[in-house]
Amino acid sequence: MIAPELVNSPHRDPSGDDGPRRLAVLIAVAASVMTGYVLLGVRPHKDVRMTDHRLTMVQADWVDAADVVFTGDSRSQAAYVPSAISGTVGCRLLNFGQQGRRYTARYFAAIDRVLDERGSIPTIVMGITPLSLSENGLPYSDQDEIFDPIDRWTTTHLDLFLASLQPMTKWDAIGLVRHGSHRMRRISDCEPDGWVNIERLPADPTAELPKYRSDFQQHRVDPDLEAGLLRQVAKWTTAGVLVVGERSPTSRAMLELEDQLSGFDEQDFARRFRAAGGRWFDGDRAAFDTWDGSHVTRDAALSHSAKLATFVLAERTASALRGPAIRAEPLQ
Repeated sequence: MIAPELVNSPHRDPSGDDGPRRLAVLIAVAASVMTGYVLLGVRPHKDVRMTDHRLTMVQADWVDAADVVFTGDSRSQAAYVPSAISGTVGCRLLNFGQQGRRYTARYFAAIDRVLDERGSIPTIVMGITPLSLSENGLPYSDQDEIFDPIDRWTTTHLDLFLASLQPMTKWDAIGLVRHGSHRMRRISDCEPDGWVNIERLPADPTAELPKYRSDFQQHRVDPDLEAGLLRQVAKWTTAGVLVVGERSPTSRAMLELEDQLSGFDEQDFARRFRAAGGRWFDGDRAAFDTWDGSHVTRDAALSHSAKLATFVLAERTASALRGPAIRAEPLQ
């Protein structure tokens, strides 16, 4: 027999069935937890020490700041370590690579701003990827250079806090499901010289492949972007700037995917790059270790930077012997 006080309890469903109410409460609680997890940015796999946004702000202040400037997308950010090259080359170096960056006239102008052309041998090292020559890449814009005082203050003092509030992306969520929050961790350690040491624990050499496969099914390499880059190389070299190019280091699997889907012909591009007056580096064709199938590990970056430093030093020495100007051959 049910006690009278329970029958008349205001917390009891008069119908005698608490199931729908309990289900509604559970759904509300679950929704609150998931919303808080996403919106508050509890991203256990990403421990940001200096955000890309703050690095972009630092780069916006670079004016005549380097004798050697490295350019390209995030693969350039990860692969070129200025501190590992400066001892060999013996001058000021900065990594002006940026996440997802596409080679456009605005980006070329920004490179000119960073490069100090008053030096004896101003040098640009271009990391080339199919993404940087396609509509998949991000164009350079005013937002990459203009920071108002409030934005500067918040970026300088609240950088890490604001980064923790960023929502997860689709690819973050996929990685979380695959690896679990207690196992997966990603560190993007941005250095003041522009190098970004990307680590993913545990390493997943296939993580980025689905994204790039999807990207290149939508946009392949754009011939107009290729032609624009080669015209800029000719312009720079005619003005006496040494331009070195290479296909940015990545995994063997990524190279094969790009060769198959992106429409990028490295051999033909290198030929035209040289014809424009540039110097093409293909002396390090190792199968690079990566954390995610795209970005090289710290050890791989240091190793590659050492080899690239030797090539850049030799080309700078040869350029000094040739004189202040390097004549570009007609574009083909």
